[in-house]
Amino acid sequence: MAGRTNNSKAAETVTEVQDPNLEKVRVKFPKMRGTSEQDIIIMVNGKAWQIKRGVTVEVPKYVLKAYDNNEKNRDEADSYIMEQTNIAMEKAAEEMK
Repeated sequence: MAGRTNNSKAAETVTEVQDPNLEKVRVKFPKMRGTSEQDIIIMVNGKAWQIKRGVTVEVPKYVLKAYDNNEKNRDEADSYIMEQTNIAMEKAAEEMK
């Protein structure tokens, strides 16, 4: 049947692109002594996760990244505060001489 056109489209295979940050990771945050606050709250883009310390859970990789970034920022802030405190104490000691 020459001249006949086939209007049906070939089935398209859609390859789902997976975001590696959506991959689940297992994590366990250690319990903290001397505090009644045992849960960790992590919020990312309006979504919240409440994670109990001492329990292994699965969360998206981006949630763990958000936690790690927060801890890194806290460490940097603590270092800065200590540095500025030391500078102020040295200055005060110099003024007292």
